[in-house]
Amino acid sequence: MKFLPALTLLIFVFPQYLFSQSIDSLQTDEQVLAFVKKHSTPSFCGTPNSREEISFIVDGHLPETGECNPLKQALGIKHFEKADFDNNGITDLLFSGYRKCERSDYATRTVFVVLAYGNDSFRVKNLVMMKFRFDCFAAKVVRFNQQDAISFAGVTNSQGRQKPGSTQIIRDTLLYKFDDFVEKNESTEIPVIEDLQLGTSNCFGTCPVFNILIDNKRQVNFFPRSYSMSEKSGKMSMEESGEYKAQLDTATYNTIMAIVVQSGFERLDDKYTASWTDDQTALLIITYNNGKTKTIRDYGLNGSYTLALLYKRLSALRETLDWEKVK
Repeated sequence: MKFLPALTLLIFVFPQYLFSQSIDSLQTDEQVLAFVKKHSTPSFCGTPNSREEISFIVDGHLPETGECNPLKQALGIKHFEKADFDNNGITDLLFSGYRKCERSDYATRTVFVVLAYGNDSFRVKNLVMMKFRFDCFAAKVVRFNQQDAISFAGVTNSQGRQKPGSTQIIRDTLLYKFDDFVEKNESTEIPVIEDLQLGTSNCFGTCPVFNILIDNKRQVNFFPRSYSMSEKSGKMSMEESGEYKAQLDTATYNTIMAIVVQSGFERLDDKYTASWTDDQTALLIITYNNGKTKTIRDYGLNGSYTLALLYKRLSALRETLDWEKVK
């Protein structure tokens, strides 16, 4: 085995790349746990000396109560499964376990995918990293349209049409597309997108506040407000006011519009509200099919996996395009 010590696997924050043993060699719960613990970076536990533990069973008992255990049993959840989600001919791993801080009685379910690329190169995607959207979460490998996919069910107390504090069970199937996991869309109707607008609000912190508009000629108009650029982008000289414009290349434009269509936006709720506070709100406006509009207000930016990916791709344009000041 060969290791590159400069690369660190971040399971619970962002997907990264690592070098390690083959997933095909993992056969038992003990081997999978050793693989995960050896290469993972524990998430923050609140105190400097409190480490996070990863396991299949916490203190010999399943920690879930209420609707979580029936959910897990109904889906027939296994500790780990192998599949080929990105269809590259190399085995990937779906891991279902628990995270628990030392000296704490509280444990949370964690589900993530390890994508393999050959030559002992892997990428990790945490499926429960959507800012704790789900109170409990379960996932299993299924086949969908001749592709390995993930069927999931999550219990949440504040999403979609539900009033804050109420309970809702969300079920769907995730496919690997656009270098990420998105919900399936079985609709045969493809809407014609005329323009796309995203605006973000302030939060309690340094969330980027901006408005961005893309039309069907691939022109992008950008209105920075605050914290819109990072030092890493080298574009801190841009004023946090006014209007800028740029032109999208065809490939990037087509990918963004394909993500919009994949989201099934016409069937999505008009409003999503997360259960926490001090976050920002995304306002997404889609104009399509000769002037129809769909507006989605998403507090927490986690209305769906596909919406979260769309926000990420649109936000990235701030620092990847060559902006020209509009006079």
